[in-house]
Amino acid sequence: MTHVEFLSLFVPASLALNFYPGPNNVFALSNAARYDLPTALRASLGRQLAYGGLVAALALGVGALVLASPAIFVALRILAALFLLWIGTRMLARARGSRMGRTGISGGDGEHLFRDEFTVAFLNPKPVIVLLPFLPVLIAPGHAVSIGVLAAGLLFLALEFAAALAYGWAGRHLAGALAAGSGWLWLDRAGATSVILAGLVLGASVMNV
Repeated sequence: MTHVEFLSLFVPASLALNFYPGPNNVFALSNAARYDLPTALRASLGRQLAYGGLVAALALGVGALVLASPAIFVALRILAALFLLWIGTRMLARARGSRMGRTGISGGDGEHLFRDEFTVAFLNPKPVIVLLPFLPVLIAPGHAVSIGVLAAGLLFLALEFAAALAYGWAGRHLAGALAAGSGWLWLDRAGATSVILAGLVLGASVMNV
């Protein structure tokens, strides 16, 4: 497969997940609407750290291990799905009990926002989902370390940052509308629901393996 052929397949597949309104993108929208765009982008570095770690793991041998033993990957996905469901349920309960406005449930604590993005991203492994179908092409037989996986992963991270920026920009323009009535409450519920749905989709994908 040539580089052009690879990019023509990989980029659309990556963009479909990068810009999907999943939990991390809802976080970016919510954080930008509640605080500001720089705060949302700083928090989004949590997802970049989590995704970067997953990409590095795939490039440094885990990808070859997955190809050799798919059962390990399935087991990890089951655990991640269960944990996402648990996190989403807690977030939903927190949203129901919250009546806070612009100050938000974390009081603008950047570490808390960063941690939320990191945890959900680490358990909702989008780069693994995108890269997995391409591993046979990117990993040479008999080699554990793959520069190709690392390069494709870096491209994924760049597109993921673009998605965080786009959702953050949208959040800033929705701030006024959300300030009226119960807008913040519904946005918090949307974030919790997106985490739960991510867990359900991840669990369903395991059942279909």
